[in-house]
Amino acid sequence: MNLTSAQNLQYFNDLSESLSGNKHPSDHRIQVKMPRRVVKELDRLFPHIDRSRLLSQLAITAIAQSLRFQDRSILRDQAVSQQLGLNDMITYLEDRDAGTIDS
Repeated sequence: MNLTSAQNLQYFNDLSESLSGNKHPSDHRIQVKMPRRVVKELDRLFPHIDRSRLLSQLAITAIAQSLRFQDRSILRDQAVSQQLGLNDMITYLEDRDAGTIDS
């Protein structure tokens, strides 16, 4: 696995979480021009979210997805991790249904 890609992906995932909780200050300003209809739709769909925070969150999501697909080993590792969790859940449910554990 490419450690740099994995570290970048983890950084952007962590940044996404910290932004959603107001824990990470924005420290760089950019100016963005958008069609009026796009801005109106953003305001309608997300009335209680600051535009800057919303656009930062969208950009971070796009970056994280791009990184995730650049290194397929990250996808493989995520799929394996998710499958292990599903296997544990299936085993638990089967044991519970068989009466070998208390529910």
